[in-house]
Amino acid sequence: MLTIFGANGKSGRELITRLLSDGFSDGITAVLRRPEQAEDPFFKQHGANTATADVLDAQACAAVIRDSKPQTVVSFVGGKNEEGIRSDALGNINIIAATKVANPQARFVL
Repeated sequence: MLTIFGANGKSGRELITRLLSDGFSDGITAVLRRPEQAEDPFFKQHGANTATADVLDAQACAAVIRDSKPQTVVSFVGGKNEEGIRSDALGNINIIAATKVANPQARFVL
């Protein structure tokens, strides 16, 4: 199982497309910032499960990691939220911490 944070961006979508075209079949969870993004037909067409999490919320990150049980976590997280808070640092720290607790053997790609 692969869990991709920031899956709605160009890099996340490209990773999903390439993995599937290369025969990846272990399952993908696309983590999105807003619930309405899960309605995007791209994810359904590519057979990706979707989850929603604000990466600035450590508990939301932990819930996604716990529920998706990834062997590999990829983060394309970056940018700022509506309040101007950058997600690059704290968001990735939250994702890494959640992965470390839920599955310390998981690979993390930043």
